[in-house]
Amino acid sequence: MNKNSVLVFFFIMITSLLFACSTKEIIRVATPTDENGVEGVTFYSEVTDPEKISQLRMVVEDLERIDNPKSESELADVFFTLDKPEENYSEIGAYIWYKDDGTATLKRNENNYYHVTKEQADILKEILS
Repeated sequence: MNKNSVLVFFFIMITSLLFACSTKEIIRVATPTDENGVEGVTFYSEVTDPEKISQLRMVVEDLERIDNPKSESELADVFFTLDKPEENYSEIGAYIWYKDDGTATLKRNENNYYHVTKEQADILKEILS
């Protein structure tokens, strides 16, 4: 490698690191609402800890898809988004219904439902509380 190649390589590496560090992610947590038949959410918390963001992503990616459960008629216990504000992009948005047995149901998009095990629900509760 000549000197110019080393400099180009170094520049690319530094630029990549700066870009990776500048992409800030935020978990936004909300309470689902229903006022006179108009559903919405009220955001009340933000989580910026990279470790918690990584945990949330791992849990959501590992969920088992299920058919539409009957509990959808009830208001969800919590709603969250995983946002990249600098890119004006929301990567994940989901409602969670916690169950008495410690498990939960998670809904993404219009009709994508997932079973959340007790262990996964405990992790989500810790991150989102």
